[in-house]
Amino acid sequence: MSYPHLTVNTRGVLCIDGTRHRVIDLVADHVAHGYSAAQIVEQYPDLTLAQVHAPLTYYYDHEEALNAALLASYAQTERQRHQQPPHPKLVAAR
Repeated sequence: MSYPHLTVNTRGVLCIDGTRHRVIDLVADHVAHGYSAAQIVEQYPDLTLAQVHAPLTYYYDHEEALNAALLASYAQTERQRHQQPPHPKLVAAR
């Protein structure tokens, strides 16, 4: 199934045609922050409403897989955050 406005980039990542915006990032704005399509356009003014609806359509067609990808991404970010030493300015402020 093809989705208008969506393409896979050279790294194999699903993006909005002609942009560097990843589908997963727009989906995260919708799922994690509860942003509507119109609110996402406000966050990404270079995108049209039609371009924003495409990732949301893709999300609802692949909800389980994208939810799993989001959770995995959040878990990886947390692991990396805990592995990094605190910034020296943060340590000094404490």
